[in-house]
Amino acid sequence: MVRRCCGQASYLAGIAIDITERKHAEEALKESEERYHNLFENIPIGIYRTTPDGRILMANSALVRMLGYSSFEELSAWNLEHEQEYVGYPRDEVKEKLARDGFIKGLEVSWKRRDGSLIYLCENSKAIRGEDGQILFYEGTLEDITERKRAEEARARSEERYRELFENANDIIYTHDLQGNFTSLNKTGEKITGYAREEALKMNVADVVVPEQLERARNMIRRKANEDVSTVYELEIISKDGRRVPLELSTRLIYEGGTPVGVQGIGRDVTERKRVEAELQASEAELRALFAAMPDVILVLDGEGRYRKVAPTNPRLLYKPPAELVGKTLHELFPLAEADNFLGYIRKALRTQQPVNIEYNMTIEGTEVWFEGTVSPMPGDSVIWVARDITERKHTQEALELQVEREAVVNRISSAVRRSLDVPEVFQTAVQELGSYMSVDRCAVFMKDEEAGRVRMIAEYHSHGVRPAERDFPLSKLRDLIDGVDREGALTFDDVARDERIRDLYNEYLRTAGVRSIMYVGIKSGDEMPAVFAFSTIRSLRRWRDEEIALARAVADQTGIAIRQAELYQKAEATSARETLINRLSLAIRASLSLPEVLSTATRELGRALSASRVHLYMYDPSAPHARAEHEYVAPHSTSIKHLEVSFDGPIGQRLLRSPRPIVIDDALNYKEGQADFNSHVRTHAAITRLRSQIIYPLIVNGRFRGSLGIHQTDRVRRWTEDEVALVEAVATQLATGIAQAELFEMTGRAKKEWETTFNAMSDGIFIFDNAGQLVRVNRAGAAMEDTWPHLMLGRRCCDILRTSEGNTCIVEKTLHEGRSITVEVVPERFNRPLLVTAEPIIEKGSKTVGAVCTARDLSELRKVEAKAREQQSLLMNILESARESIYAVDTEGRFQWCNNATISATGYKSEELIGHSFLDITFEADREAAIDCFKRTLEGRPQTYEARFFSPDGTLRYALFDTAPLVVDGYTTGVLGIARDITEQKQERQRAAQADKLRALGQLASGVAHDFNNALTAILGRAQLMRRQVDDKALVHNLDVIQTAAEDAAATVRRIQTFARQSPSKEFEPLDVSLLLGDAIEITRTRWENEARLRGLRYDVELHAN
Repeated sequence: MVRRCCGQASYLAGIAIDITERKHAEEALKESEERYHNLFENIPIGIYRTTPDGRILMANSALVRMLGYSSFEELSAWNLEHEQEYVGYPRDEVKEKLARDGFIKGLEVSWKRRDGSLIYLCENSKAIRGEDGQILFYEGTLEDITERKRAEEARARSEERYRELFENANDIIYTHDLQGNFTSLNKTGEKITGYAREEALKMNVADVVVPEQLERARNMIRRKANEDVSTVYELEIISKDGRRVPLELSTRLIYEGGTPVGVQGIGRDVTERKRVEAELQASEAELRALFAAMPDVILVLDGEGRYRKVAPTNPRLLYKPPAELVGKTLHELFPLAEADNFLGYIRKALRTQQPVNIEYNMTIEGTEVWFEGTVSPMPGDSVIWVARDITERKHTQEALELQVEREAVVNRISSAVRRSLDVPEVFQTAVQELGSYMSVDRCAVFMKDEEAGRVRMIAEYHSHGVRPAERDFPLSKLRDLIDGVDREGALTFDDVARDERIRDLYNEYLRTAGVRSIMYVGIKSGDEMPAVFAFSTIRSLRRWRDEEIALARAVADQTGIAIRQAELYQKAEATSARETLINRLSLAIRASLSLPEVLSTATRELGRALSASRVHLYMYDPSAPHARAEHEYVAPHSTSIKHLEVSFDGPIGQRLLRSPRPIVIDDALNYKEGQADFNSHVRTHAAITRLRSQIIYPLIVNGRFRGSLGIHQTDRVRRWTEDEVALVEAVATQLATGIAQAELFEMTGRAKKEWETTFNAMSDGIFIFDNAGQLVRVNRAGAAMEDTWPHLMLGRRCCDILRTSEGNTCIVEKTLHEGRSITVEVVPERFNRPLLVTAEPIIEKGSKTVGAVCTARDLSELRKVEAKAREQQSLLMNILESARESIYAVDTEGRFQWCNNATISATGYKSEELIGHSFLDITFEADREAAIDCFKRTLEGRPQTYEARFFSPDGTLRYALFDTAPLVVDGYTTGVLGIARDITEQKQERQRAAQADKLRALGQLASGVAHDFNNALTAILGRAQLMRRQVDDKALVHNLDVIQTAAEDAAATVRRIQTFARQSPSKEFEPLDVSLLLGDAIEITRTRWENEARLRGLRYDVELHAN
């Protein structure tokens, strides 16, 4: 308005500004704020703003409901700074992190709701700062993750239960020294590594650890040795077949005397766990990616169910592509019933103006998908629909429920079977529980008996109206099936009539039992599979599901553990009973040294412990092989066999004598396990003694067979267990100890009496003193030296016994003080005879002298003997010196030690030239080898006689005859004694006589030849003379003259031979014409020399010129 000077209004002036755009912007802003406000209020995630001092400035409805409050005003009344302990919210930690980092992402916290219940939240927050950098407030979101946490906790509990089961599995247990050399390895270690224990004990850690982790393994060993801490770590080893096996190792130090000497480790094969961890990491990575990508489906629909908007968060979870959804109603897209349900949720949210939480499923691309949704009202008759895919959670929940149910069954059955320590009761409980739960027609447990070659049913469950199955089968028929179950753990047959794998078994057994479907699950105890579960149906076919197989295997595992516990308990009970019995026997043996009492106690206690019909002993005497039962225990209602006699010459006795092993017979009347005669003897003996089962155990005392211990069962066939045989063995060992102890006691008693008798019978005086020098024992000879009785001397001091007039130091005190042996010769005042006294200290461990033994020997007789010996020695020396033969002694090396005068005279050597020198020095070289051989045989104890030649000092070679004998002193050969005779003259005389004998024999021979030759010459000469008279031919006469002359010359030669041989009684000497002799010689030899000359082409003219 414009006024005049006087103040009167003149006109109006104005400015018009176009604010259309601003208005539109304000309306758009308002609409945007409304949408933001609706989103803020309706989004299922909590949104807040708080000040640093704990005041809540802003919170959306989702957060208010999430924390259990009815309105924001009620929530804002709380101050987080003051109430953080009550609500359980870590306010201080959040503030510290926001102040440091400026934001928090994915922080999981717990918060107490208004009603006190616990809620788990995932928080994302950031700090809003002013221009000065000071924090103005905090803004963030809170997402309810309670359901996820509970699922994780349920999963953790489930994993914990499975972990407890897993902890029962066998792990590798090993030890090695600080250098890494293995010192032990269990069977699981052998199985996993592939190395036998003997191989492993020769190996080092470096031999099995993969090279890239070897240094780590060595560092762990050093760390344990230096820091004394247990370490848990993982590393990989290389098995014998080259596989890499990851192990989780838990190790600790082994101490000896406070010093670490090695390492004990438990290794678990984590191959499967590694694979699961890799899968879990992949799953978690996928889950994080999905979470980061906001997998929720966000839709906007109006009150009629028409799609207005579709957020592009996760298109694959949409029923149809977004373009096909927008603008269409629910009834145009979904079946009527499903569309009505969805529309009902929308109208409820609009009517109540409250979010509606729903859970539903739909089929998308042929797959059922479960959603968890929240339908929140929005302005303008529309709603925002936020849906999250919970299919996996649903499946997990269903699997979890199924798993929980299965675990409950397993736990119920496990608790039931573990309540009993009786194996049959364990099996019966298992089949009842499992059979009824799995709704099968039959559930049975079959156990194999390797010794009998049978498979027997020991427990069965069958439903109402189903007859029991057959209970006994031959093992050979089921061997392949058992091996398959042992290898696979479980075998299933959905239709046994059409399954080729079980065709033979079906035709032979299962068809008659009416079985249509069957499942076999092995029951393992350690590495062995003693029994099998058999689940079967007869009313209908059944497809065995994985869950049923897993349940059956889990129960089988628990049953196997229960069996193992029962077996261990029974074994412990049997061991305890055995130890109790052995202790009682040991006490009885120690309490009594009477052998009959010990033996009777043993048979009685053993019979009661085994509940046997009879227990008895047969004692063996090599000189009398027949024996009767001794120390017999007979149970009530059983009969004695004391009147029966057995022979150790029979098959049973001979086997016991040959082998120390026991004879265990389960069925004596049908025994067939030995040789024919042995089996026949066992059956015959069983029939006579009316026994059904027996054990015969040999009693071996100090390596000698002394008898047998027999246990009889007469009322039934009894299969003896290992524990029962072990008990019999322990009792037999105790009996052997008792027999040896009783015999030793008797031997000790006899030895004591013999020692006492010997002690008192000794001719030497024996005095035993304690460490104070007082007499504690003396024999009769010692007391006689003091002219008193032994008991009157006890307690006297050593110095008062065998006292001498010289007052010498007491040798007993000196021995006790110095701890060494002392020997002196004294003449006691009372005894007045020389004594040789020796004091020996008695020394215990640690060189402590606890007493002394004094021996006194009367030397008077010895002195007389010595004087007589000296006299005899002098006589002997005189005899030796006066002997004509050479007598000498040499040592074992052949050196002269002594010789008599005859030796010096015969050899010509001086005494000093012989003594100390070897006899071989004077022996002729050709005879030395024979002399050495005779010398050695003499040293061996065999006297010798031989001839040998020796040199005299002038070089003359002489003959001698030697007689040698060994010199033996105290059983040892110390030299050789020799007697030599010079036979040189005898040898020469014998040579002359031999020459004469030769000549005489030659003369006798010549005489005989001459006689025969004379007879021949007589005939020749006579015939020649007759022929000469009968012929006139001059040439022939001349030849006959020559023959006559030669014959006469021969006769003359014979006469000379006879004269030489002294056979002719007269000597004929006559004149001889030499010319005639030479002429005859020429004519006699003419034929020879003339013929030889002609053969050579020569001619000899012989002329004789003789006077």
